[in-house]
Amino acid sequence: MECNTCLIDDVTFRYFEKSERNILEHFNLCIKEGETVVILGESGCGKSTLANLISGLYPENGGFLINGSIKIDGVEIKDVPPKERREKVSMVFQNPDLQFCMGNLRGELRFSLENASFDSEKMDMMIDSFANEYSVPSLLERPFQTLSGGEKQKASLCCAMMLESKVIVLDEPFANLDKASRDSFLALLKEKRIKDPETTIIAIDHRAENWIGIATRWIVLGEKGRIISDGKEFPHLKTYGEYFAPVTHHSIPDAKSFLEFKNTLVKPGKREKVILEATDLSVKPGDMIAFLGPSGSGKTTLFLTLLGTKPYEGSITLDGKELRKIKRKDIYKKLGVVFQNPSNQFIASTVREEAKPADLELLASFGLANYSRYSPYMLSQGQQRKLGVISMITCRQRLLLLDEPTYGQDTKATASIMKHLTERTTKGLSVIFSTHDEALASLYANKIWKIKNGRIYEEDKSIG
Repeated sequence: MECNTCLIDDVTFRYFEKSERNILEHFNLCIKEGETVVILGESGCGKSTLANLISGLYPENGGFLINGSIKIDGVEIKDVPPKERREKVSMVFQNPDLQFCMGNLRGELRFSLENASFDSEKMDMMIDSFANEYSVPSLLERPFQTLSGGEKQKASLCCAMMLESKVIVLDEPFANLDKASRDSFLALLKEKRIKDPETTIIAIDHRAENWIGIATRWIVLGEKGRIISDGKEFPHLKTYGEYFAPVTHHSIPDAKSFLEFKNTLVKPGKREKVILEATDLSVKPGDMIAFLGPSGSGKTTLFLTLLGTKPYEGSITLDGKELRKIKRKDIYKKLGVVFQNPSNQFIASTVREEAKPADLELLASFGLANYSRYSPYMLSQGQQRKLGVISMITCRQRLLLLDEPTYGQDTKATASIMKHLTERTTKGLSVIFSTHDEALASLYANKIWKIKNGRIYEEDKSIG
């Protein structure tokens, strides 16, 4: 069968025209109509760059295509005007907030259809029909700010599906999702596959297991996009334990608690439903605490409360002082934070400047030394997360709040990040990291906090 959907021919791509470092080098790939292709590989191997090239975002919005071509349905995608491109390809990003232009899903779907020149009088009827067909009418009117991460990703996928593009590109769609949200997203995708079997799906991911039962082809990339393996068999990839020996924890049992919750009740804002309750929780120097809970359960809300931006009842003491009585600037001297979208926190024009006072050796250990003169916004989201962590661990705060620090990372990069954090707990740093990965929590955390029905509690954990 000839390649009739996506043909990538001898592509060499770099971010700087005169740079000697290519992100992709003489890359070739043929994807056939109706395939569900999962592309895996270590952080920085070019997966997200490839997704942006297929969708036409590059080189139009960044970088230089030195040679080669990307054709969809026989047409060079970079030559297709953006308004017409939706017939060929749609993309779902790691962070759905980056692609929403309107306030809710109905508005977003109308906006997409308007850009594609559909009849405005028929739009709402089309949207209602689509929503009923895919069982998502409950998402149409709700403001995006009230949706969980999983609901936002479903909304983003709905926008791509409704445009009926020949190719749907998914860039790390499960990066911030718990298992229930992931399963819900996959159910929507499977339904699309049944109703439109000719649609081609190209997914960029770090976790092959996410796609068992739906992928028809697996591709593993190495450096500069070199194809290591390509076939129908499930690839068995490395686990955390193959990169690092079991972790030795260094919390200080007799140390005085640095942070304490006593009968704490976090009040929801106008657009929040979740009320959080925390009783008799504490953080000591050297603690590495994993914070688990479903998408939208309130993990980020607790972090915002600790940063002084959310009201609460009861007591939260930081270094012996009531949190609500501490000035915001003084809180930030003690607490550092990296949110799910670290690009919102960058202030420097280059990776090197953003990482200061970190040395090049630390950048190299995170795989970022070769990107030191890049803009932080040119990095993949997985690489941005590494940079955000570096910028925080080199500061002098006593407690780091890390919101999904390992999303968008391959297992090697995940282990590297967690190893560096663990090393710093030996010097008294405390860490609270939110995650959906229970295996990661079990391996690295000495305490596990979980949320159930709005209550945050500490789960018993045997430390070996």
